[in-house]
Amino acid sequence: MKFPIRVQSLCLAAAVASSVVVVQSRFMAQSHAQSHAQSNAQSDAQSTAEESSIAAEESKQAGANSVVANKVEVPVKAVSLFSSGVGFFQHTATVTGDATSELIFQTEQVNDILKSLVLQDLSGGSVGTVSYPSLDPLGKTLSGFAINLTSDPSMAGVLAQVRGASVNVETTAGDKLTGTVLGVETRQVVAKENSPAVAMSFLNLVTATGLRSVRVDDTRSIQLSDVKLQEELTKALSAVARARDEGKKAIRFEFAGKGERQVKIGYVVQTPVWKTSYRLVLDDKDEKKASLQGWAIVENQTDNDWNDIQLNLVSGRPLSFVMDLYQPMYLDRPIAVLESFAGLRPQVYRDGVMADAEANQVTSRNQRSRSDLKRESAPASRSAAPAPGAAFAGEGMTQMNQFLDPTASISTQASAGQIGELFQYTVGSVTLARQSSAMIPIVTDPVDIKKLSIFNPAVHSTYPLTGARVTNTTGKHLLQGPITVFGGQSYAGDAQINNVPPGQARLLSYGIDLQTLVDSSKVQSNQRVVSAKIVKGTLELSINMEDSRTYLIKSKSTTPKTVLIESPRLSGYELFETDKPSETTDTVHRFEVELPAAEKKELVVKQRLVVQQSVSVIDANIDTLLLYSRTGTIAETVRDQLAKVVQLQSELFEVRDAITKIDGEFTSISQDQERLRQNMRTVDKNTDYYQRLLKRLDEQETMIDQGRVKREGLAADLEKKQQQFDEFVSGLSVE
Repeated sequence: MKFPIRVQSLCLAAAVASSVVVVQSRFMAQSHAQSHAQSNAQSDAQSTAEESSIAAEESKQAGANSVVANKVEVPVKAVSLFSSGVGFFQHTATVTGDATSELIFQTEQVNDILKSLVLQDLSGGSVGTVSYPSLDPLGKTLSGFAINLTSDPSMAGVLAQVRGASVNVETTAGDKLTGTVLGVETRQVVAKENSPAVAMSFLNLVTATGLRSVRVDDTRSIQLSDVKLQEELTKALSAVARARDEGKKAIRFEFAGKGERQVKIGYVVQTPVWKTSYRLVLDDKDEKKASLQGWAIVENQTDNDWNDIQLNLVSGRPLSFVMDLYQPMYLDRPIAVLESFAGLRPQVYRDGVMADAEANQVTSRNQRSRSDLKRESAPASRSAAPAPGAAFAGEGMTQMNQFLDPTASISTQASAGQIGELFQYTVGSVTLARQSSAMIPIVTDPVDIKKLSIFNPAVHSTYPLTGARVTNTTGKHLLQGPITVFGGQSYAGDAQINNVPPGQARLLSYGIDLQTLVDSSKVQSNQRVVSAKIVKGTLELSINMEDSRTYLIKSKSTTPKTVLIESPRLSGYELFETDKPSETTDTVHRFEVELPAAEKKELVVKQRLVVQQSVSVIDANIDTLLLYSRTGTIAETVRDQLAKVVQLQSELFEVRDAITKIDGEFTSISQDQERLRQNMRTVDKNTDYYQRLLKRLDEQETMIDQGRVKREGLAADLEKKQQQFDEFVSGLSVE
């Protein structure tokens, strides 16, 4: 019971300033009296007494006021759950005169309340202050006490903060000391011989007999003589306890007016995503007909019972986010010093024109944001203007007015309707206890189906899946979810669908069709040149990349079937020489094949991609050019010119080979001459062997001279042929 009393005092403080003054002054007087009377009491008992005093003072003050607001319960009457994980809650009640109401929320929900709260006081009433307990950071709160417990200080850390305070100390040896805290110091102490020194904290005191030092570990108790300092320590510990226990917050609403009128409270908070579950019942007599039953699975995870409420289940993805509005924010402020002591610093001034321009940009951006918000939130039909006294938590609430409209019809069965880009189911008279879940029927309609055997080689390489194409003829938006299929008065299998708007169709598969076989192993890929031209020495080719897949379908059933083949759709490829598919997705082409009983059919799917390729004739490999010159799909004029290019390139290669051969001979002769010269250095010049080596060396020199002459002729011929080749190719253009 401690927490509500403190919350109430905080709420009153935010609403009635004069009451705050009285309560605070009496609270201080009462606290001061209790401090002197119970200085040695335990902290919990002292805190309880303080809170009881506060409650008594508030009760007296409330009785002293000439006008007392009625406290009324405002129960929840309508809930809108969105598939994006949030819910809009509407509370409605009838009040007379001035009134107040209080709702309890989880602490983590307060940010959503502050962001989305919308209030209405109809029939001439007005909305007053919305008050709630502050959520100051614990560190900020603790730093305001004389003894700071922010960093969980040790005993020595606490004593260091009370320097100058009077204390009574009792040691473990039974000594009792009274003195003033001089400080706490750390010393290195050797506890035992031959043991390393350890750090110990010592409390230094100023006593009547002089300075005394006591090891903190040797103290049995330390009592603060200063009552106010003891109170500060107690309050700091109470703040730590409250921060640990404050899981819920009370928000107080005030309404002012005369006579009887209606008030509404609306807000958006995080809720469990509502889910859907379907049952598809096939018709044994007519396979084109079936009935679909849809259930909405909802959870009431709030702290309020839903008693006879209107429940709206909205499908869609409205954007939602959390912003920390509850946590107090503090800005760093500059430290100002007296002018006579302030040193001059270089000043940086912003340009005035730039500042004006930026201000205009901000204004324009804000205006644009507001206009966009109004445009996006505008409903399909115009709604009446809000009643006088209505207060909104911000712009863009036009769409929310649909939920706050007291004239909205409540149906005993689920009804569906469009809300802008969203779709909702409305269920009337729903009762669901807090922390409970329920299944609610929202769809019971006939749908059109076509039974299919769906084959995809990536799903199963041999058998297709038993399935159907279901067309949403319910006129309602079907949210994604599982589907249990029943056929022939028995369970047929499970399926799953994504979101299906009205009028659209989706495929379902719920079993394996063992009476149908599909062989999809025959896959062929090839490429061929279909056209070519030469433009200024560049060969431009059009190449067809072709993919062919053959599906051999065999039926072992006694009844005809429709087999849906899902053939992979290759990126950039187009179908050719293939029947038009029944539909195409981003990954597959779908072909429907009517398969008679116990027969075979073949489906060939061909896809083609035309690739443009450019090849420089000068730099192209001779084998590549020779291949293109013999390709029959290329025009004969182009092939003839390519053949001439090949001929000229072949002549160049012959000359280069001859030059390369001569260079190789030069290298071989040079190596042999080195060998001959080494031998001649070791042989007497008058011997026959020396004369033979000399003759051999002379013959090689003659061969070198002849080779050089031949190489020079080949080099000149190569240069000439290269020039002719370059001139021919660079100016070559033919189609």
